[in-house]
Amino acid sequence: MLTVMPNRIWLSVFPLIPELLSDPFEIWVSGEASSAGDFRVRERIIKAVELPDRKGLMLVADYVEAMFIGLTFVPTSKLRYLHKIRTGVLLYGRR
Repeated sequence: MLTVMPNRIWLSVFPLIPELLSDPFEIWVSGEASSAGDFRVRERIIKAVELPDRKGLMLVADYVEAMFIGLTFVPTSKLRYLHKIRTGVLLYGRR
């Protein structure tokens, strides 16, 4: 299901994407079957940031076959979501 964020919200989080990619908190790698039945590798990049209003936001990007296939922004009050998206093998994790 495609969820469309209002432009004002998207414009406020869009500048955080370079930080997500250059300074992630964790990177998880897992395998999955494509719709064609082929095996492919998915990387999930995760970062939490503190916004100017002192609220937190978790950024999650999914990367498959040299293409980003998903970008999610989750308020950090929903930390249980973090445990659901940590699948596969931890490739990188900041201590």
